Amino acid sequence: MLDDVDQPVTNVYEEEVKRFRRENGTAGPVPVFGAWKSTLYRIRKTLLPPTPVSLSSIIIPDDMCYNNSKKEFLFCNSPTPHKVIAFASEQALKLLSNNPHWNGDGTFRTSPALFTQSYYFHVCDEFSMKPIIFSCCEDKSEESYRQLLQSLFTHATKNNIVLNPSTILIDFEQGMVNAINDVFPHALVKGCHFHFAQNIWKKIKKYNLVTLSKQENIRRQIANIIALPLIPPNEVNNCMEKIIDELCNYDTKFEKLTDYVIKNYIEDARFPVQMWNHFDTIGQRPRTNNHLEGYHRQLNARVRTNPDLWTWINEVKSSEESVMCRYEQEQAQKRTTRPRKGKYIQDDNKLMLAKKKYIEDQDFDTYQKTLRAVSHRYIHIIKDAKDSSDEE
Repeated sequence: MLDDVDQPVTNVYEEEVKRFRRENGTAGPVPVFGAWKSTLYRIRKTLLPPTPVSLSSIIIPDDMCYNNSKKEFLFCNSPTPHKVIAFASEQALKLLSNNPHWNGDGTFRTSPALFTQSYYFHVCDEFSMKPIIFSCCEDKSEESYRQLLQSLFTHATKNNIVLNPSTILIDFEQGMVNAINDVFPHALVKGCHFHFAQNIWKKIKKYNLVTLSKQENIRRQIANIIALPLIPPNEVNNCMEKIIDELCNYDTKFEKLTDYVIKNYIEDARFPVQMWNHFDTIGQRPRTNNHLEGYHRQLNARVRTNPDLWTWINEVKSSEESVMCRYEQEQAQKRTTRPRKGKYIQDDNKLMLAKKKYIEDQDFDTYQKTLRAVSHRYIHIIKDAKDSSDEE
């Protein structure tokens, strides 16, 4: 089974031990993993091409340019600097073409050795979110992102597939924002609401405001800041003025925080309101990339930290095959393979109902109270989460 290079060596060992036990009635004679570890990894290494020692030395074998269905898969293998390797099947390109709302996010932990990060694009169709584009980038530069997107566009065009996304939801990474605007100028770049909340909380920690933020009146205003993406765009300035009055009148230490919010998200901001505000699309499509973070956690469980390039490519091939199986099942059976948790459905239903009621009676205070519940949940998640290099 070691020749199944898609499987981690530890998984292969466990399956072989189980098989031996079934056939012989006991697993007692099988050497423990530690005794065989070096031998098993040495055998596995002989089944893969030599591990690249530099980006410029990478030569991707022909069989790794195709997916497990023997269809063309590799669409980008750019030179250094800003090297990008990226994969997508023709079927994946068609899914991208048919679904105008994309989500993109990167991860560092499972990116292959020699590369700074892996970057994935997912589509959200009527049934579930699915990873479609798999890439690894030498760095997080605008040039790398532009190379990835331009290669994707060119590859799709070569296959007579039109890519014209309406929205692309990402974190607040300026390089990717600029690259999207260059390659897909008609796409509206949207900022992930959860990343917005993370950015606010990081500043609260940076400015030593965590203790002050535990007081009820302060907690309320912090929640109001995090809820800004869910209020009508024309209410943002007025709401922010009230937040500033409450916070800065209580303690001038909050001026750094409110200045940060204004500079980055409100007035002549790095990230304009239309990028991070989700009021118009509440209940229509995801406003966070939490689905993608879940996919990254699955990768972390299957792949060791910073695997060699060949292991990463084989994992990508396996992942793409699983995605297409899911897609075909969903289309045939008209049901999702990834049911959402009930609490998230309830949250969305509460938001949709609150938005509808606000539009009808224009009671902003009541609407804002509902939004604070979402904000407090985000704060709890962020505070409880371990620091991660995958966070922006």
